[in-house]
Amino acid sequence: MRRIFNSLGSVLGIVALIVLVVALALIFRSRGGETVAWQPPTASTPVPSIGNVRMSDTPGGPAVINFPSRTSSVYLIFEYGQTQDTPIAVRTYDSVGNVLFEQTESYSGEGVESIGMVSRAGVFADGRYITNIYIGPELFVAKTLMWVVGEPPTPRPTMTSTPIPTPVPPTPLPSELTPAPPAPTLTPIPTPSSPLPSGPKIVYAETFPPIINPATPSPVGDHNTTVSTLWIANVSDLTKRRNLVTFIHKAGYGVNAAVSPDGNMISYITLAPGPGERARLFSATLWVLDIDSGASRKLAEGLSYNVNIWSPDSRTVVCQKNVPIPNPPDENIPLRTELYAVDIDSGEQRLLLADDTAYGISLVGWSPEGTLFYYRRITLAGEQELWAVDVASGTSQFKMFLALTFSVVIDDSLPKRRKP
Repeated sequence: MRRIFNSLGSVLGIVALIVLVVALALIFRSRGGETVAWQPPTASTPVPSIGNVRMSDTPGGPAVINFPSRTSSVYLIFEYGQTQDTPIAVRTYDSVGNVLFEQTESYSGEGVESIGMVSRAGVFADGRYITNIYIGPELFVAKTLMWVVGEPPTPRPTMTSTPIPTPVPPTPLPSELTPAPPAPTLTPIPTPSSPLPSGPKIVYAETFPPIINPATPSPVGDHNTTVSTLWIANVSDLTKRRNLVTFIHKAGYGVNAAVSPDGNMISYITLAPGPGERARLFSATLWVLDIDSGASRKLAEGLSYNVNIWSPDSRTVVCQKNVPIPNPPDENIPLRTELYAVDIDSGEQRLLLADDTAYGISLVGWSPEGTLFYYRRITLAGEQELWAVDVASGTSQFKMFLALTFSVVIDDSLPKRRKP
């Protein structure tokens, strides 16, 4: 019996030794061993939050957006909660992207913070400024603020609709541009002059062959310019169609168009003819067209050639801009991505997000009630995340991780193609 107890004691001793070794390994890992990258909180963990974010001219003061000329200091104020040694960073840019202020502190619990920012030049120059708040070591953008020093910009007047005449394709071109080959109507469908019959409609684009410009020869030919037409037609009978608008644009880039939820308007983004592929990053234009009258208005310029997405109430369109970052902290992220909500009536652009730490951002869509706008964020590590920005407050929040790849079956006889 004593031998049995001795054997049992040896076994227990070995088990205790194993437990001790595992515990020491875990302690070493947490204190000085491998570190695990911070991840956005999930539903099972407390979610650090910030709120009541504002710029002011005094510590803890009321919200101020427009500061007088020769302002020397401003204050960023925010409330934080559910933080556990959570890093919160602040960065302020001038109108051309230079970093004027940068600070990172760790916060625990809840409270109110006032951060003073003093101009290095003595006073802030007149112009627009952007202040971002980031949460976590990975610098996820949680809030973007835009503020102005000096006289605020003159409000943009409401643009009046200018009816666009319905041309007969192809649109007449300057004498130095000659179509090659001649561009016939791609779809030989007669266009009735009478109003379209009632019933469901479809809107589609028709693009003509590129226009060769002899003045700018190229080894592969200058396929720089082409012509597109937006049509509206009856779903049941495509011979019943009407020309909405015809325009010249950069070849190779079609029409990014979207019909408003109420079915009365079409927003579309075009890219003007011009050399270079980088134009798609900075030179697109947003238009809105009234379907009944055919009147088209320019709403915004200097955009990224990307999709645009209507709000559920058909009053706002979200679009995207890219802004170069002078001397970027990370050479892999040379551009800041900005999302704007553009008012259809006035053309006013309201900044929703200015993310300078994402490798890429793409628009996803609105929540049904129109209070949140969702976007996909790609990190330098290649992770894809779903985020939502509160349209009223401008606060962004992580929602979930997305699949890194997806498969598209082109044909049963072909292998699946993977897209990042």
